[in-house]
Amino acid sequence: MSTRPVVFNLVNCIIGVSVLAMPFCFQECGIVLCGVAITFSAWLTKKSCSLLLKAGQIARRRNYEGLALSTYGAPGKLAVEISIIGLLIGSLIAFNVIIGDLVPSIFHNLSGVEVTWTVRAILMTLLAFGVGLPLSMMRNLKSLSSFSAISLSFYAFFVVQIFFTALPRIVEGSWIYSLNYWRPEKLLNYVPIFALAFACQPQLFALYETLPDPSVKHMEGVVDTGINVVALVYFLVGLFGYVCFYNVGVQGDMLNNYSTTFTSYLIKVGFVMSVIVSFPLMVYPLRASLHSLIFSESSSSENLPGGSGFIQPDRFTYLTLTIISGTLMMGILFPQVEFVLALTGATMGTLIAFVFPSCLFLRAVSEKTNTRLIAKVGC
Repeated sequence: MSTRPVVFNLVNCIIGVSVLAMPFCFQECGIVLCGVAITFSAWLTKKSCSLLLKAGQIARRRNYEGLALSTYGAPGKLAVEISIIGLLIGSLIAFNVIIGDLVPSIFHNLSGVEVTWTVRAILMTLLAFGVGLPLSMMRNLKSLSSFSAISLSFYAFFVVQIFFTALPRIVEGSWIYSLNYWRPEKLLNYVPIFALAFACQPQLFALYETLPDPSVKHMEGVVDTGINVVALVYFLVGLFGYVCFYNVGVQGDMLNNYSTTFTSYLIKVGFVMSVIVSFPLMVYPLRASLHSLIFSESSSSENLPGGSGFIQPDRFTYLTLTIISGTLMMGILFPQVEFVLALTGATMGTLIAFVFPSCLFLRAVSEKTNTRLIAKVGC
């Protein structure tokens, strides 16, 4: 069987909100510097995932928290659980913020009704509970591959559309002398966004379980392919989006720069649907981590992300409802997506994406290898 559905799900759980902040980052830090930052972050994420998979193989664990428990005991498991919960909550809040940015303008164009803060909140709530919740109630990630494929088709269309929008400016050429290319003094402010841009470690073992023939080698291939695709999309959207709107200033959510045309309407609808489809890819490991943290028996039953345990139906429902409603409320209250991404990336994102995988690998593997040297750098 092909690993393509797993690649689709991996790409869909990575890409999404961060892609809309890329043109803003290109504006603030410069084209060349952002290209370097994207490349380096992608490479680090690949190495981090490889460390996590290899450590899991040696420790005979197929979940993040279980690996932490076997290497660092209960304190390690608790630290990983809290960090995964924080990272995924931040990601879901950002998803809700994007929906809150896009849906009101779509609604206004269709109905002509003036959108107030209350209307925005109502629209976000309807989508979260009407679409996000039913999808998040799925227990099997394999069933999401078709939705992920549709979502990725939209991202491909988005890249093509933004290229053709930027094409007249590219041909005209004056942008070459007006754009920023290297602004390292601004980079520190946006490092957290780049650190979070490729984060997929919380979903790694859950996706590993959906492989037709699970192995570290096959999963590393999936990770390499998926991250390469995401890196290319980030760079193209960042570059072309910056070229399109450099003269008026790129906003943190680039879609706020779009005028009210039929094409922009389609783009916004497509983004809303792709973001909602990504909900369960975040809810799945978050729900399992919350269950592991709250219910003590999950420590022995391995009821963890990617594990073989089973969450009781009532707990499954309550946890899912809590996640959807809690992150929705925070998304309504914090409307700046760049703030949410930067805060999450600077804290939980860095720990889960780079620090913990390196520490777990060093604890699980005692042989002196080049990989171990890389892991020491990560710590």
